[in-house]
Amino acid sequence: MVDDDVYQWASGVEWFVVCGYACNRNKEYLHRLIRPVSRPLEVDHKNQDRLDNRRENLIASTHRANIRNSRRSNKHRYALSDYKLVNRRRIGYER
Repeated sequence: MVDDDVYQWASGVEWFVVCGYACNRNKEYLHRLIRPVSRPLEVDHKNQDRLDNRRENLIASTHRANIRNSRRSNKHRYALSDYKLVNRRRIGYER
């Protein structure tokens, strides 16, 4: 999803989905082309949808703020629990 003016030039490029992000053959991510920022800032998707590249959804943020806004990955899904000293396993809980 992009704004109308971005669609004009982006439609002439072949895009691929790499780790959930729109990327071209030169390994340039669409969200970084639309909202360029200088280091140490990063481009963050407000609504956490990596393919929603509208300008209103892209914000400049620090790495810490970007991580805080990201979804928890599935690989840690079973490792965390709401209780101290309890590790979640694929089948039930184990203390």
